[in-house]
Amino acid sequence: VLSRLVKLVKRCTEAFNAYDYYGAVTAIHAFFWHDFCDYYLEDVKHRTYGEPGQSRLAAQYALHEVLKTCLQLLAPIAPYSTESVFIGLGFAAEDGHKSIHESAWPKALEELENDSVEQVCGRLHFLLAEVRKHKASKGLALNEPIAAVKILASESEIRELADYEGELKAIAKIAAVEPVVVPNSEGLKIEF
Repeated sequence: VLSRLVKLVKRCTEAFNAYDYYGAVTAIHAFFWHDFCDYYLEDVKHRTYGEPGQSRLAAQYALHEVLKTCLQLLAPIAPYSTESVFIGLGFAAEDGHKSIHESAWPKALEELENDSVEQVCGRLHFLLAEVRKHKASKGLALNEPIAAVKILASESEIRELADYEGELKAIAKIAAVEPVVVPNSEGLKIEF
């Protein structure tokens, strides 16, 4: 999400510099609604409510940065609302400012931009969406555990699955994931 946030800061900065307020607002809306609310909040619930440690701190840091940065990006368009939330969440006190409008414009931290991580997260989110569809079709709650699933994919995608299998299991409440290599696979598939 921090990589996507860097891209959002760049897009909004360019849009505001070009007096393209609609472009800035739609970019903020798309990021906040889809990337942050639809996916990231769901992705990190188990980490934020889980045991204290590095994973929890990293999730809290990302949540903090996204909220603060989105408020700052939205401030020129929604000055009163963003001011109220900025102060209410304590961001003003932490920056030593009385107002969101005194804070510096967010910087795009290029070292956080990582297209390969975004692609891996895209595959994770595809599988999570499939699990959610399955649960909805069966009338199951999103936090209802699933005993096992099979992931069918190419050999390289199965190797990559090891990078995010733990997150998939924790987020989707899956007890066991069985990877199945399918030669000439045209993408990930999941069987329940």
